[in-house]
Amino acid sequence: MPNRRTTIIAAAVSVAVLAGLVALAVPAFVSVDDDLTPAATTSTPMPAPTSTEAPAAQSIVEAEPATEPTPSETYREECGGPIALVPVDDSDPDRVVGYRNDMIRDTGPRTGATGDVSLNDAGTPVAYRVAEGDTLWAIGERLCTQRIWIEMVNSVRRNGASALYPGDTLNLDMYAITSVGDENGVVYDNDPGFYIPPQQ
Repeated sequence: MPNRRTTIIAAAVSVAVLAGLVALAVPAFVSVDDDLTPAATTSTPMPAPTSTEAPAAQSIVEAEPATEPTPSETYREECGGPIALVPVDDSDPDRVVGYRNDMIRDTGPRTGATGDVSLNDAGTPVAYRVAEGDTLWAIGERLCTQRIWIEMVNSVRRNGASALYPGDTLNLDMYAITSVGDENGVVYDNDPGFYIPPQQ
């Protein structure tokens, strides 16, 4: 018959093994995108807009699906291939967290992305004005970028990009994170909680 010490040791080993199995299983259920979201990485709490900040006539745009759908072949053709953020070395000052996104382009309005796009002198989209019925997925598809990029570059002046209101300005330019964007008419001053490049 095992003594009390053996039983305690066996229980402790069982708990350690169980904790290790849980730690190995968790990454299978959490995507890399989820780990990079500003809400998950920021040290500053992000307040939600209150009903007094929004005119009564405006409504929040529909909620996004839980997972990003696979881009269609048409989407890949319009954007010149699969849409991916480019990982860069931490020594590169022109990055957000550890990524660049040099592929942003406007492929034209579509269902869920009918807002106006502002371009810089080179013709690259730098901001997007949200229209009624727009969704983050469709905006990302229209602009050849990923949801996580839009979330990251809108982490300071907005509380990310998950809540969209008609008339909102979404920033698309990594050099304008602190100067472009608003959420339901409010401009926040959040700490992004991660590296952003020198701002213009």
